[in-house]
Amino acid sequence: MNRRLLAWSLSLLFLAAARPSHAADGLAYVATQHDGASGVNGLRSAEALALSPDGGQLYAAGSGDSALAVFARDAATGALTFVEEDKQGTAGIEGLGGVSALAVSPDGLNVYAAGTQDDSVAVFARDAATGALSFVERERDSVDGVGGLAGVNAVAVSPDGLNVYASGGTANALVVFLRDATTGTLTFIGTQAGPKGPQAIAISADGSNVYVADGSDSAVVVFSRDAGSGMLTLVQTVKDNTDGVDGLLGAASLAVSPDDAHVYVAGKLDDAVAVFGRDPSTGMLSFIELERQAVDGVDGLDGVQALAVSADGTHVYTAASNRSAVGVFDRDPDSGSLTFVQAQYDGVGTVDGLAGVAAVTVSPDGVSVYVAGKSANAVTAFSTLCGDGNVDPGEQCDDGNAANGDGCSAGCRRECAAAPDCNDGDLCTEERCIAGECALPRCGLDGGMCELDDAAPALEDLAACSPMRPTLQRALKLRLRQARTELRVAKHQGICVKHDKHHGPCIQWTKNPSAKDLKKLLKQVNASLATVEARATKLAKHDHISADCLASVDRSVGTLTSDLKHMVLHTGVCAP
Repeated sequence: MNRRLLAWSLSLLFLAAARPSHAADGLAYVATQHDGASGVNGLRSAEALALSPDGGQLYAAGSGDSALAVFARDAATGALTFVEEDKQGTAGIEGLGGVSALAVSPDGLNVYAAGTQDDSVAVFARDAATGALSFVERERDSVDGVGGLAGVNAVAVSPDGLNVYASGGTANALVVFLRDATTGTLTFIGTQAGPKGPQAIAISADGSNVYVADGSDSAVVVFSRDAGSGMLTLVQTVKDNTDGVDGLLGAASLAVSPDDAHVYVAGKLDDAVAVFGRDPSTGMLSFIELERQAVDGVDGLDGVQALAVSADGTHVYTAASNRSAVGVFDRDPDSGSLTFVQAQYDGVGTVDGLAGVAAVTVSPDGVSVYVAGKSANAVTAFSTLCGDGNVDPGEQCDDGNAANGDGCSAGCRRECAAAPDCNDGDLCTEERCIAGECALPRCGLDGGMCELDDAAPALEDLAACSPMRPTLQRALKLRLRQARTELRVAKHQGICVKHDKHHGPCIQWTKNPSAKDLKKLLKQVNASLATVEARATKLAKHDHISADCLASVDRSVGTLTSDLKHMVLHTGVCAP
């Protein structure tokens, strides 16, 4: 069996294993990954997302970092764990300048990235087990005969894996590449004129048609695709305010439904989503309806610039930058029409990381929705199980619906009038009432102690260090216990603000510490944890542990110290 056939077979197995779950109508906040926090890097000006076919990894493009951030995804909760940053100028990587778009090949072997400032498409090989990337090559405008990539801002891979398509935002062209199924490398075939301001590319599941959102002409450009060569032929141009079409002003994104029956387009300047029926034989579009901000109760579409359809075709999710909002719509599979359900907004209840939201994607199993907050430099995870009547990860409550005003919000958070309404009896969390919804962040000295308790088993079970050296294990236990003791003393006895001469015994304590006092405490805690890194470094120097183990320890301890900083100093999500 050749590699292409094997990869194709594996992709079918992945999809079968990750078959879509029927999402409820709610959307529950799970967690946010912020650039520069908890060891995460590569998310500055995050503006594009792509999931692996098996749903095991999420890739994010940080245009401000000219980098890709790689995350492992927990299939049960949807939570993300940072894996690595692949950045322009490191490990031989080229072509990621101002990266603004991503695509993963259907066989899961490659990731393709559009480097807008570099006029390039960068090609990466993907490790199927870990999701880690290794640079392969880049295709650059005006090099080796390649054309049409000036200002490249979108990239897509055909369902059969034969072709990669990219749009040159400045060149006003659609570029066609032939893809090598073994190496992932690209061969330039040609360009297709047509769209004057291409913004996004979508391909029908049957591979027969390619659709391009044209922001300059407020249009959708339809191409037929030759299955043998991948070359394109212009079929139709659908324009805003022509033949009854509406909602395409500033067309910024589009998506084809999984059944190939409908196409959805985000009209950013219309604050609307336009719905089209698709002719299965020609791929041509016919306008059906639009959903517009503030019309018939629709909300969360102010500045909509991205959308995604769930794998089971039951929902459409939108991302609107002006409101920093994620919208949820029910989709009628027969007519394709949408019904607004709810929207989640940045800063309401626990929701975080949506400022300047620029991208949205849905996991293959339908359980998770991920959003890139460009202004927040963040990626946020939501669960689609809110409203199923079960209290799932990320939910404070679930009353079986996606309605507000009944004590349990549309985001499955308890509704409140004041902070005491949010008391859950958990000493690890602090009660907050934000915009009428409860937030329960783990903060303060109590939160820090709980974090250290939870960190102990995870640190002692690092996969890269298995089996862990006894000396390293002892150092971990001792220093975590010491750090916790320092926080416990500060909680119950206070923070020492004055010592006897020559660093003798403490002679003055305070239970009302200033920011300066808390920073001093945090410095002591960090010093205790730094001893673990020092021990690991010494062991690695003498080849008693691997370089991977050392890196894993450094990353885990770094994440812990970063989290403790926010908790103790009440910054980040812990800010009052």
